[in-house]
Amino acid sequence: MYCWGSNIYGQSGQPSGDKFLTPQLVSGISNVTQISVHNRHSCALSDGKVFCWGSNEVGRLGDGTTTDSSSPVSIASNKTFTQVSVGFEHSCAITDEEELYCWGNSNTGEFGADPVSVPADNVPFKTNLVGVKKVEAGRGSTCVVLAVGTVACTGDNSRGQLGIGNTQNQNSPVQVGNNIDWTQISSKGNFFRISFL
Repeated sequence: MYCWGSNIYGQSGQPSGDKFLTPQLVSGISNVTQISVHNRHSCALSDGKVFCWGSNEVGRLGDGTTTDSSSPVSIASNKTFTQVSVGFEHSCAITDEEELYCWGNSNTGEFGADPVSVPADNVPFKTNLVGVKKVEAGRGSTCVVLAVGTVACTGDNSRGQLGIGNTQNQNSPVQVGNNIDWTQISSKGNFFRISFL
């Protein structure tokens, strides 16, 4: 696996240097099947395990600490994962049992839980969602595609990014629209885009 660009927090997987203009090999991880990156940290899927590196402020790396790492570290879970998505200050991953775990910041409800009781977690937090097929972590928000074909979103909604017809933050997942054939979801910053086939 190769990364490039900003490395101020080690998010390009290099022990020194604040930026790289060409691809750099990331050591300590192999057999990568998926990667997800955001502003200050990165995560990848390898042999069913999730590894993260970069800034560990608010527990972004999910390894049980808040220590930054320029090398991939395994999240604190023995589950087998099938997808990972990195948001601005949190990440989420789906298990082979279609459960959703999230870690990092949840002060606007990113985990689908009351941010007063779960404002952040530096280890994976098991959400109440089951039957999760796809996940997309954004800036303060999380959206999922469920096995029944619906989309549900939770978290920051200050710009209407949850697509639920208002701008109120949500502490639990709310269904988006009435469609039951969603298959993909993608986010960029404060906005979510959804497509269906």
